[in-house]
Amino acid sequence: MVSNRTLQLMSRLFTAALYLAISLIAFVIDFPFYPVPVALLIIAVTTALAYSGHVKLGFAIMTILLIPALLYVYKYAALGVLLLILILLILIRVFDWLGVGVGMLAWEFSIMPNPLYVLSVPLILTSPSLTIGVTKRVTPLKSLITFLILYIPTLLLLNANNAVTPWFGYVSMSLSPLQSLTAGSIMTALGSMDVGLYGLSQAISRVFTWASTYVLPPIMALAAYIAYVVSSKLRSHDNKVVRFLAPAVGTMIAYALMTYLLFYMNPYFGLYQGIDVNTLMQGLLPALVISLVILPLIMHFRLVEIKFEQEEKQSMIALERGYQLILNKDELKSLANEWDSVIGLDDIKNEIETSVITPLKDVKLSQKYGLMPIHGVLLFGPPGVGKTMLARAIAGRLGWTTIIMNLGELLSKYYGESENRLTELFKVARNYAPSVIIIDEFDAIGKARTRYVSDDVTPRLLNILLSEMDGITKSNENILVIGTTNQPDLLDPALLRPGRFDKVIYVPPPNEETRARMFEAMLKDKPIQGPIDYAKLAKMTDRFTGADIMNVVRTAVLESLKEGKPITQGKLEEIINRYKPSLTYDLLEKYEAFRLQYSRLRTYGKAQVGIPEVTWNDVGDLEEVKEVINKYVVATMQRRDILEKLGIEPIHGILLFGPPGVGKTLVAKATANMLKANFIELNGAELARVGPERAAAVVKDVFNMARDNAPAIIFIDEIDSVAPPRDSPTGSVWSNVIAQLLTEMDGLRGLNNVIVIAATNRPWFIDPALLRPGRFDKVIYIPPPNRDARREIIKIHIRNAEVEEGVIDWVAEVTEGYSGADLAALVREAKMRALDRVLSGDNKVRITREDFEYALSKVRPSLSRELLSQYEDFVRRVNLMV
Repeated sequence: MVSNRTLQLMSRLFTAALYLAISLIAFVIDFPFYPVPVALLIIAVTTALAYSGHVKLGFAIMTILLIPALLYVYKYAALGVLLLILILLILIRVFDWLGVGVGMLAWEFSIMPNPLYVLSVPLILTSPSLTIGVTKRVTPLKSLITFLILYIPTLLLLNANNAVTPWFGYVSMSLSPLQSLTAGSIMTALGSMDVGLYGLSQAISRVFTWASTYVLPPIMALAAYIAYVVSSKLRSHDNKVVRFLAPAVGTMIAYALMTYLLFYMNPYFGLYQGIDVNTLMQGLLPALVISLVILPLIMHFRLVEIKFEQEEKQSMIALERGYQLILNKDELKSLANEWDSVIGLDDIKNEIETSVITPLKDVKLSQKYGLMPIHGVLLFGPPGVGKTMLARAIAGRLGWTTIIMNLGELLSKYYGESENRLTELFKVARNYAPSVIIIDEFDAIGKARTRYVSDDVTPRLLNILLSEMDGITKSNENILVIGTTNQPDLLDPALLRPGRFDKVIYVPPPNEETRARMFEAMLKDKPIQGPIDYAKLAKMTDRFTGADIMNVVRTAVLESLKEGKPITQGKLEEIINRYKPSLTYDLLEKYEAFRLQYSRLRTYGKAQVGIPEVTWNDVGDLEEVKEVINKYVVATMQRRDILEKLGIEPIHGILLFGPPGVGKTLVAKATANMLKANFIELNGAELARVGPERAAAVVKDVFNMARDNAPAIIFIDEIDSVAPPRDSPTGSVWSNVIAQLLTEMDGLRGLNNVIVIAATNRPWFIDPALLRPGRFDKVIYIPPPNRDARREIIKIHIRNAEVEEGVIDWVAEVTEGYSGADLAALVREAKMRALDRVLSGDNKVRITREDFEYALSKVRPSLSRELLSQYEDFVRRVNLMV
């Protein structure tokens, strides 16, 4: 496929060819005044200037050098010659070079010897088709006007020389160039020159006949306009063949109409006195050849050049105004290629493809199904995850004109200037529609208006933005606004409602699988030695963004170039160990909360960052607890239809209590993963950080977030710190929080598809109101693991490692009083002892009884008999399920 740059080169060649033909005919055939070498030099200079884009300069030079030649031809009308030269200079100054060029060429053909003069009228009538799709500066009648303006003075000059010539007739001139450009030869050639006032006055009465002055020009103008209209209509047709033949069809219809009108009117107006109708008939075949063969190529090259002129001019204006305007199809294709470079966001890309790109590109399909096109997409997420790349890729996939706003350039220190620039940006988007506007760091102008107390420019910009987006939606214009932000919580709520930003999409950091794919893609075609373990690199880069991984690869390439060595696995691991991930756990928790709060896609996720994928297989024993969870929680979440038929009220909450380390939190996480529900954690530390005054609002926000992202599980760890008895000193301080918690759990709005799972080590320190049915419907005691449970827990923590036979049973037997957490620590210590042995030279990578004996001397049980008695007394006292 030919690139746009190649087409631009071909269009410049067309411009050069057009002015080569004009200068060649002028200086060799029509007015051969100069010696051939001089004429060829003039032709070469004119052609070179036209090719380099200096068309008007080349035309002006050519016109000025024509003065002696025209004086030589029309020697009895010097004043008329100077008037003709002045007209030529004015035409190229006022008109577009194409209209003047075609008009000049037709004029030259009209005064050439037989049979070439028959090309003049077909050339004029085909020229209007050249203006299809071109800027308004090139009107369909400009070449016709140029021809008439030049042809009428030429007739006057010829008649002043007593060579009476009919309209579009053959002019016989036997001229030859001077042999030399000496002063003597020039004076001899121009010696009989006359001002020509008398000859011109006599010529006017002969040339301006009624027919030639008042009949022919309007008929030609009508024919030219019809050629333009017909060609324009056919150029918008869906069929490629019809579009290709549009100029030919338009030209032939116009030519046939003009010839018919002249024949029809000839008997009534005596047109034979001023118009050579036979010449028009002879021009039918040339008109067909020009329109079928030459015109499509000329029109294509001209449109390409006009497009590039517009792109370059508008791009310069855009840079001055503080935004980037992408019109070039090659650049848009490169943006579209970034779609495949966005790795690991397949769900998001599918959603965008289905709900944004397809309805906008396939308008007929959208109208068929009554789909309203989306005009706003907001992408939010941590820095470096690919939001800007995704926005650019969307624009490329659409293939629309793309405007990338530079907020630094948009904001001006002058009052009102920023507002004018933003308004102008949307005006440009409408002029070049269909178009995409990309606003990076959108929060800079979309910040909530309540955050400003003075006359700041940002609220005014936001008001303009809201108004423009409403106008786009109301008028259903082909404009898409894409915003990206790292801080969605700062945005004005008015922006986030449907109708403005219809799609609010969270772009998450890459997971382990995605990071492996990123390393593989970025290291492709790089100098690599040995195998690369992409999975290991992915594990080492937890919390790395795509930008971080790109930085690692770039550093590896630079060091490889410096050292003259290929990239190895060891070098990559060394570089990874140098860098800290750009995403902290706090930041990830913050963005996961943003996802639940702002994203309109109901996707599964965990608000608690850093939790592994926990399943029931990771929970040792606790079969009775698993059975209760499966029976009540799964039924509530997944079989609500059966509950409604049986009239069973869905369960609202489960309280898990027991000694520390027995697996309460693990059970909650496994439940969330099993249900594929959003897992939202509400902990006492977070509430303590905001204080009792703000804590109630935080509780309300968390429950609202869960309702918006149902199915969801709210996990409240250490609930005794959040909801102590209200008659206690601590409870009086946190009474507002307890009241809000009670309201949310059985309030008017209910908990549709939301379950609260709480865990505590001290159930006797919880406000009694929470323990009644309707709030925590199931209060489950999770005891310390018995021998069988301890065996299962040890097996889980020691899996994938070789263990001496009989050791697991022995450890389970001697670990009475150990919790699940204690057993995990015990296994870890035994593994470390085995590692020490391997590092000391032992070739047997196996965990032995001696390793566990050493671990038992280091890890002591955390559960005492007195502590367990407290839990057993509580169970008996409240008659709970064990």
